[in-house]
Amino acid sequence: MLFYINKILPSQQKYFSTILKKKAFYFLKIEILQFLTPFIKNVIFIFRYFLNPKCLFLGSPFEPYKKIYSLKNLSSHKIKNIGLSYKADIIFIPNKKKRLKNNLYNKYFSHTSFPDMEIKTNYSNFDKYLENISSNNKSSIKRNIKKFNKLNYKLYLFKKKQYTNKIYNAYKHINHKSKISWITYSKHYFKQKIQSKRYKVIIALNKQKKFLGFATFFQKKKILYGEKIGINPLYDKKGAILFRLFYNLIEYSINNKINKLKLKPTNYNFKKHLGAKQKKLYNIIIPISPFWINISPFYKSIYFTIFKYLKNFKILKKFY
Repeated sequence: MLFYINKILPSQQKYFSTILKKKAFYFLKIEILQFLTPFIKNVIFIFRYFLNPKCLFLGSPFEPYKKIYSLKNLSSHKIKNIGLSYKADIIFIPNKKKRLKNNLYNKYFSHTSFPDMEIKTNYSNFDKYLENISSNNKSSIKRNIKKFNKLNYKLYLFKKKQYTNKIYNAYKHINHKSKISWITYSKHYFKQKIQSKRYKVIIALNKQKKFLGFATFFQKKKILYGEKIGINPLYDKKGAILFRLFYNLIEYSINNKINKLKLKPTNYNFKKHLGAKQKKLYNIIIPISPFWINISPFYKSIYFTIFKYLKNFKILKKFY
């Protein structure tokens, strides 16, 4: 998604941190405009330049690390009051696993978001996993691992703090190249995240111990959650580093008897070749100002028309 914004304000309150002032609701990649009618394009223009709802985003990636409240612990009354305290017009809750019940707040609506991808990893070893994907994909994985090993590249569990800045720069490099323009984490946020006890970081180094790339992940019960992956810009597309980092997440999950690996949105076609299946997520939109409550039926129909492509996995694979 492309978040079209002017400024993100710093955290001022106990619960949630970020309100996007003006032009907050423009999420489209330019390629997707080809699927829209001239009428819908004109409506987008009106929303973008004239109505400009103030939108409060609740949840990752919009809040500072360690300050994200669980939405399970918040009543609809509290959610509404948080929005009103920021003088927001709309509350946007991204990437929830389930649609919320109607008693959350009248006039709210939910819609499909970019799906996560999930790989089954309940195999005895990596070779058994390879036996369960197509021969072409298996050959590609083996070929990329051979490229990586031939250059004497190695993978290590991150322990030394001197690589932290290089890890952040590698993250920014991949984030800026992404087909979806996610909001970039600040360096402070990112350092807090990778140095926390919850997260593990695998780094790739060459024979001279030069930093090549990284992957972050964490485990919750029997699921491994793949987080950020980054590459040193000087080694982009060299030695299949990015591919090897993805494969290592699968290996780690198998070796630690973890049943599933969940991967973030984008690169859908590549992840499908790894055997990943899509898992639906939903965005929840809650109008709270009188004006936006009154026009919510119209706004809902426009929103559904604009983002109906999110239900079409063929389009997601092609553009994302």
